[in-house]
Amino acid sequence: MTSEQSPSASPPLSIADSAGSSPKNSPPTGQPSSTRNQAAATAAVAAALDATRAHQHLFPGLATVFFENGGPSASLAVYSSSMIPSTDKSNKPMDSLEATSASAGGHPFLPSMEEVSNAALKCINDFPPYVTMNVRDSAPQVTLSDPTPVVEGSHLEDSMSHRGINFRKTVRRLVVRGSMRGYRMSRASHGVSHGCYYYEAVVLGPTTPDTRTSLKRPLHEISDNNSGEKNIQNSESLTSTAQHSNSQTNSSSGHLRMGWSTRLGDLQAPVGYDKHSYAIRDIMGSRVHNSQREDNWGGVEFGPGDVIGFAICLSENATDRIAESASENAGDKKSNSMKTNYICFYKNGVIMGGKQLHDSKTECTGIAFDNISSDTYFPAVSCYLDGSAHLNFGPHFIYPPEGMPGKQKLQPISNLCPPPPTPEDAEEIVISSSNEGRKIFMSKRTDELIVTAFKQLVKIEAAVRREAYLRHLRMHKREIELLRKERGLSTLDLFDCSTISQ
Repeated sequence: MTSEQSPSASPPLSIADSAGSSPKNSPPTGQPSSTRNQAAATAAVAAALDATRAHQHLFPGLATVFFENGGPSASLAVYSSSMIPSTDKSNKPMDSLEATSASAGGHPFLPSMEEVSNAALKCINDFPPYVTMNVRDSAPQVTLSDPTPVVEGSHLEDSMSHRGINFRKTVRRLVVRGSMRGYRMSRASHGVSHGCYYYEAVVLGPTTPDTRTSLKRPLHEISDNNSGEKNIQNSESLTSTAQHSNSQTNSSSGHLRMGWSTRLGDLQAPVGYDKHSYAIRDIMGSRVHNSQREDNWGGVEFGPGDVIGFAICLSENATDRIAESASENAGDKKSNSMKTNYICFYKNGVIMGGKQLHDSKTECTGIAFDNISSDTYFPAVSCYLDGSAHLNFGPHFIYPPEGMPGKQKLQPISNLCPPPPTPEDAEEIVISSSNEGRKIFMSKRTDELIVTAFKQLVKIEAAVRREAYLRHLRMHKREIELLRKERGLSTLDLFDCSTISQ
């Protein structure tokens, strides 16, 4: 799975957590004290840069501030150049403690706390600590926005008010909306390479009441000849297609094709356009892959207000998967374990294609696509005109999925993005960093005050990212609660996932 994994933390070195006097190391014979202190300061800054570089996925704001001048080497040169002993008006050398206090709780050789805090908040939008639709992996014609705001608890504002951080400026990018004729695609920030995962999408209506009867998709654009699509159900008549199409265009001026796509899927085309993506279409619930459309597979048409679910199961080892499939074909019926890579779709909590078809002797298994190629698949949405959807990656769902083939257990897509570490865990992770098997921070060789100040910067960014993550979880729970109540569904199983993540 493609997600940022938090590195395992080894026991931290014994480094003081509060400001104090510099460690009294014994310098080599004849080495001046100023030279020794500058060497220790240089080593501490170099260690801070190395640790930041090793964990920049956890601390992108700190990395941005450190490396914006051309990378670690350039940054070290910049900070090293400032390590010239300063003097006050009395011409007396300014010691490290006085320098620290002059830097408002930080250290003159490091970025300020305000710099790191501001950079961390900005990076929340660029590199969110939760799953979103990826602005860098979306067609420019698609609009990504936040869901309709929900009322937040007062404890949220109180928790960060003393830091002067406005989390209302952070974005979540869970709503995808089109704006033009022709499908355009957007993919999520995290994808699945193995395992069974699930997400859902609430189909949204037009942006304004008059768009419901304004631009409508012409019939020829949804016919069998559109974009080279071929209806592999030869028994379907054009008249039947036209009837379904007209009923759909009368209810909405936009359309959706949603599902799963690899990075190679064409963003300037609908999901299902090429061999790299698999989709379900709002009209007739058709399934589409590689521009091949099948209408009578057991799918169900959907529109505004419906909740569509998307499940994918990918085996971890393709060789084992093929061997197991061959064994089953030979008559060795072992268990209900996953034998192939497959995709399932849901509508309002009910799996599509899961019932016996009366006009066929074959029983639908609930599998929309089977034996799909092993790859990393991302949640994907393509919009036509003002078609739009609100994505929900979990951990809570409006309709928790049931009825998976083989009773496979599904994980929410949100599990692909590990929670950001707490400030205390972040400090331990960074201070325990190693480079080629050697500890980056050596207490006897680095300036203790610089290390202490650096740890404080790490904890500041960790606190910002952690609070943004918990805020997202609180808003997510509230959104699912409201959406369930609108549909008359129980909310008793909704727990506060932000508390157990702390």
